[in-house]
Formats: sequence, structure tokens, C-alpha cells
Amino acid sequence: MNKQLNKFTNLTVKHRIDLYDKLIYPILSYCSEVWGFVEGTQIERVHMQFCKKLLGVKKSTQNDFINGEIGRISHKVSRYYDIIKYWVKLVHSSGNKYIKKVYELLRSDIETQPDCINWC
Repeated sequence: MNKQLNKFTNLTVKHRIDLYDKLIYPILSYCSEVWGFVEGTQIERVHMQFCKKLLGVKKSTQNDFINGEIGRISHKVSRYYDIIKYWVKLVHSSGNKYIKKVYELLRSDIETQPDCINWC
């Protein structure tokens, strides 16, 4: 995407971030409702590399300054938001849906086997 964006010199930072959010972020966070509790350092690295290149700063510039300058939050926070949103949707879904039955099964596994580790 960066190679293509270099051809369009009149795009603003806001437009480039918007393109990133619509083209790249969905790929990086695909199914993050399930795997989202993983740290995801590679995903954060891709995001920071894009933001630093966008601003034209050194690679050694502190990440918090970059997020503050652009007004962004880390992808980890976005994934946690997606997980909570998915969980609320799951809890309030009807009991005859397959995903709700799987969720109830996973929850009962945790209650009966405290050492069990699963998505729930």
C-alpha cells in the first residue's frame, strides 16, 4: 500500500490513515474476537512502521509520541473492544443458535474443570 500511496502526493495524513483502517487493519485483525487476547507484537509493529513512515520520523521515535501525534490507539485496545462487543452480542443471542450452544458448553467446561483453558 505504501508503494501505491507514494504515487499520490496530494493525499493528507487523515486520508492515508483512513485507507490503512479500511484496507490493512481488517486483514490484521481478522477473527480477533477469538484470538484477540494474544499480545500481537507483530501487528503492533506493522502499525507503528506505517505510522512512523507516514509522519516521516526515525524508527527510534517513541511509539507513545506517534500515537499521541496522530491520535491513535494501539491495535490491542481495538481488539479488546471487539472481543467485548462480540461477547455481549453472544450473551444476548437466542439460545437456539449454534454459537450460543458452543459458548454455553465452553462455559460449563470452565465451571466443572477450573484448570481448563479455552476462549470463554
